[in-house]
Amino acid sequence: MKQIYLILIAFFTLLSCSSDDNGNNQEETPLSLCGTEWNYISPVVDGYQQDLLLYFLNDNDVKLILDGFRNGNLVDEEAYEGTYSYNSSNLEITLNTVCNGGSIFSNCILTGKVNGRKLRVENDGDSFEYSRVGNTVDGDCLESSDSIQLREYRIRFSGSSTPNQQYPLTATFYKSNLNGNLESETIMTTTNTDIFVVNTLATFDKIGFKYQTESASQTVINRVEIYDGSNNVVFDDNNLSINIGQTFIYTFSTATHSID
Repeated sequence: MKQIYLILIAFFTLLSCSSDDNGNNQEETPLSLCGTEWNYISPVVDGYQQDLLLYFLNDNDVKLILDGFRNGNLVDEEAYEGTYSYNSSNLEITLNTVCNGGSIFSNCILTGKVNGRKLRVENDGDSFEYSRVGNTVDGDCLESSDSIQLREYRIRFSGSSTPNQQYPLTATFYKSNLNGNLESETIMTTTNTDIFVVNTLATFDKIGFKYQTESASQTVINRVEIYDGSNNVVFDDNNLSINIGQTFIYTFSTATHSID
């Protein structure tokens, strides 16, 4: 039971005196934990100390490596596996740690939050902290935090307008950067009986547009098409109704769109 207690201390009793609350943790928070390593060294208890490493092997699996030292000599080597989920939009994670029927960890489901190079774990009302130390060479990451990049997509919207007169039309296109923030660029064109406006954007997770023109143009957009870099159809809907001044946004990670 003493060793069980020490493991609990090592994994959960991390000091909550993080320097990131003081503005010293300046590195950007990773968009993915895949392929990253995080370390915690416990305080010494009766001459015994533990060095723990968290390996996020891919987008689903995590491994905890525990080395126990007594008076500086290695006496314990343990490895535990589990799964996790990481939502980069709110920077919260959940670790579902294998706990051998509950005999090792008091709580198998943990929650956490990443801020730069700090991973703060919450357990039973206490807050503890790991530090990032590098990337695992054993990981299988399709999109690790160090390899996520912008991808090019082509977006085209089409609709109709009055045939009586052409009006200036301003199309503002939106894309998201690696931090998830929207950026925009503008194209100037004119209305016609049939309207077709297309643009290619390098984006991370979102793409969209808004258009402005005179209300007298009677313009309405009813179709939006999105293609990837290989010209594969990502989204195509010709039953839309996007009016002047409304914003259309498509989110790739959830395959959903909004019109506001």
